[in-house]
Amino acid sequence: MEPCIPFRVRDSPDKPGLNRKLGSVSGKVNADEETARLRPSGGSGDRVKSNEARVHGRTVSGRIRPHVVLDVPLLFAWSEAYWRPEESGGLVTRRVLVLVLPHVHLLDLAGPVQAFYEASSLGGDYRITHCAAAERVRSAQGLLLADLEPLPPPEPRDTVLVPGIDSATIDRLGQVPVAWLRQAERAGARIASICSGSFALGKAGLLEGRSCTTHWKMAARLRADFPGARVLENRLYVEDGPIVTSAGVASGIDMALALIERDHGPVVVSKVAREMVVWIRRSGDRDQASIYLDHRTHLHPGVHRVQDFLIAHPERNPSLDELGRQAGMSPRNLTRVFRAATGVTLKGFAHKVKLQVASELMDNPDMTVEAVASSCGFKDARHLRRIFKENYGLAPAAWRARRGA
Repeated sequence: MEPCIPFRVRDSPDKPGLNRKLGSVSGKVNADEETARLRPSGGSGDRVKSNEARVHGRTVSGRIRPHVVLDVPLLFAWSEAYWRPEESGGLVTRRVLVLVLPHVHLLDLAGPVQAFYEASSLGGDYRITHCAAAERVRSAQGLLLADLEPLPPPEPRDTVLVPGIDSATIDRLGQVPVAWLRQAERAGARIASICSGSFALGKAGLLEGRSCTTHWKMAARLRADFPGARVLENRLYVEDGPIVTSAGVASGIDMALALIERDHGPVVVSKVAREMVVWIRRSGDRDQASIYLDHRTHLHPGVHRVQDFLIAHPERNPSLDELGRQAGMSPRNLTRVFRAATGVTLKGFAHKVKLQVASELMDNPDMTVEAVASSCGFKDARHLRRIFKENYGLAPAAWRARRGA
C-alpha cells in the first residue's frame, strides 16, 4: 500500500476539459463529490510530478494543481503515524505502557490513560497496557489494582507513562524498575512522567542533563535529589528529546493531549479534548496559534458543527443560510450564538481558517500561489498576496523563502 495524501478535486466550470478527463478516469463527472488519492507516480519513493497524479490507480496528466483541494482534517491527521514507508497496514498501532508503581495516584494514572483511550476511537490507534513489577499494586487512595501485566520488552514506538506516587513515599523508591526504564530509553521509546513520577525517571538516570518539571511542591526536592537535571517551574509539561515530564495531577492530561497531537495532529486531539470536556492548554514554549484548536473551549454542539464544516471546506464560501442549516438554527441566531460561544465572528473565524490553511499549503513547493488561492477559497492569487501581506507582513514568495519551501 503506497503512502498517500488525501485530497479532493473541485469541479471547475471554466476548465471543462479537466472535468471530462477526471470523469473518464473516475467514472463520475462530478469530481466535487469524489475523493481521490494523490500518489507518487512511480512508487513510494518518488516525488509527485508537478503535472501528473494518480486517480483511482491511473495516471492523469495536465495542469491540475490549481484544482487540487487538500482535505484539511485528513491532512493533519496524516502525520508521522501514517507516513511509514515500511508499513503496509495504514495507521500504526502504538503501545502505551503504563508503569504502575506502589502508592500511585489514581488521577495521575487515569487522566492520561483516558485521553489515549478516547483517541483510539477518534482517529488514533493506541493499545494500552497496565504493567508493573508485581501483579498487584495498592494505590495511594487505597484501591487495589490487580491483574497487572509483567513488564514487556520496550519497542521504539512505545509510550511509557509513569504516573505520580504519594510524595510521602518518595524516599522508598526501591521498587522502581530502573533497568527497564533505561532499556525503554535505549530502545527509543517515549517516556512520560506525571507529577512525582519524575522522581522515578531521575532514579533511572533519565533526567541527567535534561530539562524537566514536576509538581510545584516537589520542584526543589527534585532539583536537590538530581542536580544534573534542569528543573523548570511554572510549566504544564516539558519535552526534552524522548523524555516528557509534567506538573501535578491534571497537567498529565495536558501532556497526554500534546503527545496525541504529536502523533495524529490537531484535528484528532481537538476531538479528544471535546469528548473529555477539557480545554487544551499548551506549554509556554509551544506556539499557541492554531485555528483547529482555538475558539473551541465552548460546549455548543451547533457551533462546533459549523466550525468543523468551515475547517473541512476551506475552499468554499458558504452562505449564512447554509451554515445555519449545519447548526440547526436561523442565520441571525447563529451569528449571535457563534460570537457568544467563541469570542469571534463567523466571518472572522472563516477568514482565520482560510489564512492558516493557505500558510500551511505554502510549505508545499509543488503548489503555485494560484493553486493555494483556489484551495482556500480566495478570489485569485492577487487576493491571496494582499491578505498575506496584511497578516504576515510578507508576500507569499518571501514567506516561502524564509521557511525554505
